[in-house]
Amino acid sequence: MSEIYLFRGFSTEEIDKGKAILASRKEDLGDMVFLPASSAMLGENVEALLNRIDSAPPARDDDAAGSKAVIMATGSQEKALRVMRAFKAAMADPGEAAFAMVTRTSLAWTLGYYMDHVTKEHIYMKTHNPAEDPDMKKIN
Repeated sequence: MSEIYLFRGFSTEEIDKGKAILASRKEDLGDMVFLPASSAMLGENVEALLNRIDSAPPARDDDAAGSKAVIMATGSQEKALRVMRAFKAAMADPGEAAFAMVTRTSLAWTLGYYMDHVTKEHIYMKTHNPAEDPDMKKIN
């Protein structure tokens, strides 16, 4: 199965720049699919969408509107980190986009719900101090 990276809110130029950074860092892009999410994709189940993309990437239509989010279907946390760092390096505001790896739970969600969910978490983490949250454990 290919590694699939789905982007919302990124221009084609930003995606191409991130891929170029990965290539310059000697990342093998051969089994990686970088795809802007379309409006239609947002309503699809994540697992079904990933299976469909892996067998035949969809034709390019519109780009889904929304805040920047990247869903990464890869089995390697290290590779996900390398991809995230490359795309952050390609962005004018590296803290703008939310990145998440696909999980067993998220496979049952729609892509739009998942992207909205990780975006909300991203905004929360940027605007709240964990030390002030009584539900967070103290780290010594």
